[in-house]
Amino acid sequence: AEGAALAGVAVALTLDDGGLTALRLALTGTNSRPFALDGTDDLVDKPVSEDTLPQIERLVQKQAQPMRTRIVSAQYRRLAAAGLARKLSRQIVSGPDSVP
Repeated sequence: AEGAALAGVAVALTLDDGGLTALRLALTGTNSRPFALDGTDDLVDKPVSEDTLPQIERLVQKQAQPMRTRIVSAQYRRLAAAGLARKLSRQIVSGPDSVP
């Protein structure tokens, strides 16, 4: 049995008056080593909108290069990482009361 996680996501963001002033995302369990996503600066200094979360998800999907395992496909791990990034970002933006 394998004990590695399918995907791990870390999100650090700062909001000010409804806009992103800082955004960093990192992935683990997808590529050959943990890494910080490129391109997050393009979302900074803009208001958080319905388009923000899908943009974050697309950044993850483009940069995650998971290796195939015996348990799940590489595409499944890529989508899992993107979904985790979206969910975590939404929870952070929505505030502490939104975390289950």
